[in-house]
Amino acid sequence: MSIKIIEISAKWLLFTFPMYQGLMELSDYRNLFSKFDQYRGDYHEISPWYWLIPPVKIILERNRAMKVIKRFVKSDHDIKVLISFNDKATAWYFVSLGGWIDLITSIYEILEGLHLTHFILFFLLFSLIATMLGFFSAYYRVSEIRQKKMVKKFKKY
Repeated sequence: MSIKIIEISAKWLLFTFPMYQGLMELSDYRNLFSKFDQYRGDYHEISPWYWLIPPVKIILERNRAMKVIKRFVKSDHDIKVLISFNDKATAWYFVSLGGWIDLITSIYEILEGLHLTHFILFFLLFSLIATMLGFFSAYYRVSEIRQKKMVKKFKKY
């Protein structure tokens, strides 16, 4: 059983740290996001009701984003930066998603081996906890709060 705990821990790391790596790399594009935030208010928000038909919501949001982006992307260099951002975001998303799927399947296998009476409830609970802890860990590591703590700690030395 202890090897299964180690296996789940490793798979959790393979879910969380690619997300963290992606967030670190993508933080280089803050300037892009600040320009996007500056102009997005000029275009009407897409209603959350469209989530009832997710493909429509995604298409409408993408079209809105492209209109906003066209306002501040002026040069070929800016377009290349935007494409690079999109490629990195997509790659890290799928690496992290693969780690998450691997984590969930390990949780399933361990719980299945324990023959629990409320198997599905435990599976959902542990999967949710592992997922939320993964997101918290990655987002906390790139947060301003952590950065300020690290600076204070560094200055003490």
